[in-house]
Amino acid sequence: MPDTSPSNTQVIIDILKYLGTFLVGGIVFLIKEKYQNKKAIFTKRTWGQRLAFSVQSQDWGNIQILYNGSSSNNLHTLSAEITNTSNKDFPKLNFEFSVPVGCTIYRHQGQLVYDDLTKELSLQKDFNEKFESVRERHFAVIESKQIIDNSLQSEINYVTRHRTFDIPLIKSKTKAIFHFLVEDYEDNPYLNISILEPGLKLTTYQDETERKATKKKWTEYGSLIVFIILAYPIFRMSNTISLAILLMILNLFFASFISLGVYHLVLWLKKII
Repeated sequence: MPDTSPSNTQVIIDILKYLGTFLVGGIVFLIKEKYQNKKAIFTKRTWGQRLAFSVQSQDWGNIQILYNGSSSNNLHTLSAEITNTSNKDFPKLNFEFSVPVGCTIYRHQGQLVYDDLTKELSLQKDFNEKFESVRERHFAVIESKQIIDNSLQSEINYVTRHRTFDIPLIKSKTKAIFHFLVEDYEDNPYLNISILEPGLKLTTYQDETERKATKKKWTEYGSLIVFIILAYPIFRMSNTISLAILLMILNLFFASFISLGVYHLVLWLKKII
């Protein structure tokens, strides 16, 4: 390696100060992002299957579906899997599900999965009370052969298209699985899912997988670029092999923190722009 003069020694000191300043700044920024702004992420995965359908055709004839003795149209099973991907346990959550207009939920089932054990889930208390109240009033109107008023019809439409489950506790890295028997008329039913809890973000399993892959690529390539940029001046300004090795090790950590900090900075800018 080339000899160094006092001026070169000063340059090395300046480089160390420069690296230290950005390293400390990067650490502070990452801690702030992690503990102040980070939301716990739950992932969702949905799927469905058509069980039966009614049809009137000259080729196939008339196919009729009966559900509990009543005529039905298209019957589907819709399922959802929600996973707590965070490192935190969450007590007392409510998971709300709904289907599009024109669909009716006939049956529902929810389970929490803990390793090889399962726990049956119940409907949220307020929703269950509303559901039972609407059903009793609906039966009373039918038995008395009265006309269903607009207010009751609106409530019927709501409880037949929605379900709200009470989740007493969902631990870190565990999941809840839900199944619904749904009738529809458009042959295109789907589930809307929401978790009304501050600090929680519900995203699809695919989106979360892509986010992690993007973050990994960004930090890997970003770290490599920063490392290469700083490697040459470190090599030129180091007067001993031991100093060069030390600075290169620091460069590895510095490059990782800088690339990760830039990644979070870009995400933050996207939110405010």
